[in-house]
Order: sequence, then C-alpha cells, then structure tokens
Amino acid sequence: MELFHDIIRQKFVLTHNGKEFSTSYRMLGHKFWDFYYTTIPDLAIDESGKDILLKYVLDFVKANHIKIRATCLCVQEFLVNHKNMKEVLYHPYDLKQV
Repeated sequence: MELFHDIIRQKFVLTHNGKEFSTSYRMLGHKFWDFYYTTIPDLAIDESGKDILLKYVLDFVKANHIKIRATCLCVQEFLVNHKNMKEVLYHPYDLKQV
C-alpha cells in the first residue's frame, strides 16, 4: 500500500491491492480547499481503499487546520458516515441527511 499527497496535481493518491484511488482538490484559499472529485477504480467491490484514502485526507486537513468544501459526493458520503470529522468543513452541512 502506498499513499501520497501530490501537491503539484493537487490530489491524494492511494495504491491499494494493485488499484489506484485518488481524490482531487482545488485551493480556494491558503487554508480552504474544495474536494471535487474522487476516483474509485472500476467501481471496486471492496471500497476499503476509498475509506483508507478519505480517512487519511481528512486527518491531514484536520492536522493542518485546513477547512474544506466537499463538492465530491464520495467525500460528502464519508463525512455523513464519520460525523466526528465534520469540523473540517468550511460551512458545516446538515449531516443528519443521507
């Protein structure tokens, strides 16, 4: 398993079980990022790679005091299922919704 932050391409990449998962962001400000796209290879049946990647990403932004906007549906879904991470949101959504 390999996980890295590609600063030039503005994305986080995970290689897990021979498959590559990634999530892309754009900087809207120095400490304000928009996560707009997540790639899951061939709609992988085992989504553990997606969960590993997104947990790492949200831990990274939290540790670096970055606020995010979650345009990407995968990131939104992850936040709904991990309400303890909602503090990273720039403008918290109502996470009671699915």
